[in-house]
Amino acid sequence: MSRGFTLKELLIISLLATISIVSKPAVFYVSSVITATFHVPAGIIGGVYYMMWLTLVYRIIKKPFSVILFCLIQAFLAVTLNGMFILKALTFIPPGIGVEIVLRTVKFKNDCIVNILAGAVANLLGASLSYILFFGKQKEIFIVVAVMSAVSGGLSGILTTFIYEKILNSKIISDLKVSVRTK
Repeated sequence: MSRGFTLKELLIISLLATISIVSKPAVFYVSSVITATFHVPAGIIGGVYYMMWLTLVYRIIKKPFSVILFCLIQAFLAVTLNGMFILKALTFIPPGIGVEIVLRTVKFKNDCIVNILAGAVANLLGASLSYILFFGKQKEIFIVVAVMSAVSGGLSGILTTFIYEKILNSKIISDLKVSVRTK
């Protein structure tokens, strides 16, 4: 496996990061409506969608640091396109690191289980950091945040598995299928 990224891989990572950031405000709005009354981060619910991108990028590219690069691009785009302030955008990085660690170290025959674990870890890291930085430090609420974010992040792994299987079986992007399977 090559250490560097090909132009095609960089384009795929950038395209997926752009799609995820452009769609983030709509997902955030819906999640916020649900979570606002509980004073917890919207990412707890939105984590199903947000963390799906991280594990999907890793499954498609299959190279170390692809998820961290994806998260850096997301953070940059969130600041430049969505006007997010930098500290909030930096909370995108720890979930990427968590996904990289899980997907590179945990090996099961069933990729869905690994995707679930990676999504759970990623959303737990992201929601916990957001809660600590922006919402408060009540231990009781933090426990609820941690459990809910791990569950929704885990659900993102199921979504990743479903979407990735569709990508592999798709005739529309068969070129991607060949390059992913040969690496």
